[in-house]
Amino acid sequence: MNDRSLRGNYANASLLVRGWTDRTMNGVTRNMIEPQSETGDPELLKRLCRQQQALIKVGSLWRRYEGALTNAAGVVTEAAALALDVGRAGIWTFDSLRSSLENLDLYQADMKRHLRGGRLAAKDYPIYFDALAREEILQVSDAPTAPHTRALFDSYLRPNAIGAMLVAPIHAGARLAGVLCLEHVGGKRHFHQDEINTAVHLASAFSAALEFQYHADERHKMQAHLRDQVALWSIFFEQNRDGISVLRTDGSVYRANKRFADMLGYTVDEAHQLHVWEWDSQFDRDTIVGMLQSVDFSGDHFDTRHQRKDGRVIDVEVTSNGAYYNGTKLIFCNHRDITERKRDQQEIHKLATTDTLTGIASRGEFSRILSEEIDRATRYGRPLALIMYDIDHFKRVNDTFGHHAGDEVLKTVVDLVNEHLRRVDTHGRWGGEEFMVLLPETSLAAALVIAERLCQAIGGQGFDPVGSVTASFGVTLLGQEDGFDVLVKRADEALYRAKNGGRNRVESAVGPATDSVRHNSGANR
Repeated sequence: MNDRSLRGNYANASLLVRGWTDRTMNGVTRNMIEPQSETGDPELLKRLCRQQQALIKVGSLWRRYEGALTNAAGVVTEAAALALDVGRAGIWTFDSLRSSLENLDLYQADMKRHLRGGRLAAKDYPIYFDALAREEILQVSDAPTAPHTRALFDSYLRPNAIGAMLVAPIHAGARLAGVLCLEHVGGKRHFHQDEINTAVHLASAFSAALEFQYHADERHKMQAHLRDQVALWSIFFEQNRDGISVLRTDGSVYRANKRFADMLGYTVDEAHQLHVWEWDSQFDRDTIVGMLQSVDFSGDHFDTRHQRKDGRVIDVEVTSNGAYYNGTKLIFCNHRDITERKRDQQEIHKLATTDTLTGIASRGEFSRILSEEIDRATRYGRPLALIMYDIDHFKRVNDTFGHHAGDEVLKTVVDLVNEHLRRVDTHGRWGGEEFMVLLPETSLAAALVIAERLCQAIGGQGFDPVGSVTASFGVTLLGQEDGFDVLVKRADEALYRAKNGGRNRVESAVGPATDSVRHNSGANR
């Protein structure tokens, strides 16, 4: 079953959550999920029960080990092996030079034993270490053949019969400090989104323990915080580099971190008084409420726009995930400001599709648009005209007045032509001093009138210090059997006849069976 499809299944009661029953075990609150016996997805239910048992185990054992880092690692690896039903789970940390990963704790589920020791050198596995350095979740369904882990086959995977891996980053001091590595013993295996989420949460829990260990002089604080799951959650919540909001299904804010409040320009207290539609500028209120009510354990991921308190709008990437807390459904959202990334993408797109000198479509972009318009016109039987024009004796302009003057002529000509075009028309630079104009929904007669008007406008414009400049035009119309190459070639042939006919003129051609039509634009041809 596709994990994302579970979003609808929960709404149809494939798994009913009856609520959370508080039970005390060694001072730790246990939250129980109870399915209805007659409904539910059995595989999903098994996974969720395993994950729940593992998280309960983490909660019940933290206090027992008095904050010792190796013992805390053992709790996490054992819980991780239980939660994801894998044969091995290990926590690996970087050495001081970050040249290797050293095993802090490795739990083998079949023998129920913990091992320590072992080392992976970055120089021996560069692709694997590069993937870890990106601080992303690494999911490898077929470890012996996957690019990131293939180098581990002889030395690590094959001796331990490992077929698949899931690696979650561990952070400390705002940097990558290690990984929680879940190793499936056997063949290939796909990890579901709920399993990935659980692995991330377990890695985050150990991140907090590691952070405290790095501050040995505050050991008593570490012990106190490890006894308190609320404090542990707060550390993860407040230190996250993304803005985090916890929402109720009615759109109100249950909790928000400072990064989220700062992102929107509010104080944390002000953020707690908001509703989603007060900052989301892309979706209306009804849509937002529907989205909140439909979010389930598999979560969602989308781009939207947030409006800050000062009115400025930013682009934001949102990852959401539903969960139940004390019998109430909450939606956990990560908000990442991607305004700069979007701006960079738009700039890259502009550079790739726009002629840098004139600001009109580049040859590649014009070709793409022309191909799409040919398909549309052919499909619906609509007229489509193409004009190709060339500035006469342009080499003489460059040789006499210099390339700067030539560039100014090109920009002025483009501006003149743009003044006579519609919003639906496309103007592109074909190469050098040669240009194209695409005219959708335009007959040959209308295209000839436009070409004449453009020819006269250019001829009547003064160009300082060049003086007068003229241009020659070729006009053609898309035929039923025409493709891209045929249409462009015919426009080029019409332009060639205009050049040979004396320049500063318009020639047209509409197919091999149709006589070309000549249009002159004044004297000095």
